[in-house]
Amino acid sequence: MYKTLIFIDFENLQKIDKDLLASDVKIIVFVGVKQDKLVSGFLKDYINEKAPIEFIKPNVQGNNALDFCITFYVGYHIGKNKDLHIIIYSKDTDYDTLITYLQTKKINIERLECKSDIHQTIQQNIVKKQNNEADFEKSYNDIIEFLKTKHAKVLPRRIKTLEKYLQKTTSVKNISQNDTNQIIEKLKKENIIEITNDENGAIKFNIEKLEYTKDVPETTFDKKYHDVIKNLKNLEKAIPTKIKTLKKYLQNNFKKISINDNDIEQIVERLIKDGIIEITNKTSKRIKLNKDKINIYI
Repeated sequence: MYKTLIFIDFENLQKIDKDLLASDVKIIVFVGVKQDKLVSGFLKDYINEKAPIEFIKPNVQGNNALDFCITFYVGYHIGKNKDLHIIIYSKDTDYDTLITYLQTKKINIERLECKSDIHQTIQQNIVKKQNNEADFEKSYNDIIEFLKTKHAKVLPRRIKTLEKYLQKTTSVKNISQNDTNQIIEKLKKENIIEITNDENGAIKFNIEKLEYTKDVPETTFDKKYHDVIKNLKNLEKAIPTKIKTLKKYLQNNFKKISINDNDIEQIVERLIKDGIIEITNKTSKRIKLNKDKINIYI
C-alpha cells in the first residue's frame, strides 16, 4: 500500500524520474489535451514498471483546466486516506493557496518542483512518521500503566469524560485531541473499553483486558468522595447554592466518615473539576449542582 502520492502536472513539468518509483509511492500524471505525442514515449518506458503509476487525461481545455482536475483528485484521495503524504510536482504557484489551506486541516501536503527535494521530503516524512508512532505507543503504554493504578470505581463512564480524564489526569503531558481520539480508538479495538450506549456515550472498562491490578485499593479519599456524590445525587431539598454553604453541608452531614477540613477542600475542588458543581458567579461564589454529571462517576 502506498504512503506517498505524487501528482505530476505534465503541462508544467514534462519529466518523470524513474528513481521516484517505489513500492510505497504512487504517481499520478495529469496529461493535457495536446500532449498525446509527448506522453506516448513515457508510456512505453513505464509500462513494465511494478510501482503504481497512472496517466490521466481529463480532455478539458481552458485556463487552469488541468489544475482544477488535479485539485479534485487531491480532495478525492484525501477523502479515502487522510494519512497520505501528498506531493504536487509542479512549478505552478497557484497550488499554494490550496496547499496552505489543507495544511491548516492537518493534511500532509506540499508542492515541490525539484526531484532531489522530493527524495528528501519523502525520507523526512518516513522518519517523522516513525517518531510519531513511537511517541504515540509510549503515550498509550503510559496511559495503560496509569489506568492500572486506579480503582475501578473512579474510572470514567462516558467517552467525553474519558477524553477529559486522559487530557487532564494522566501523567502524559500536552496530549493532543488527535492523540486522545487515537488512544480511545485503540482502547476500543483492544476491548479495554466497551461502548454500552451509543446515544449518551456510556462506556465500561473490561478490567481483565486491562490486566488490572486487583489489589489496588480504593483510597480513603476516593471512598469519601463517592459517598459525597452519592449523597448529592439523592439530595432533593436544601441543595447548597454557594461554596460556603456546600462546605458547611459536608461538615455537618459526613461526620461518620471522619471528613476533615482538608478533605472538604479537596472534595470541592474535585466536584468543580468533574463538572458536578458549576460556579455561576465568581464574586458571590454561587454554584449550581449538575446531577447528570454524577451518573458518570457512580
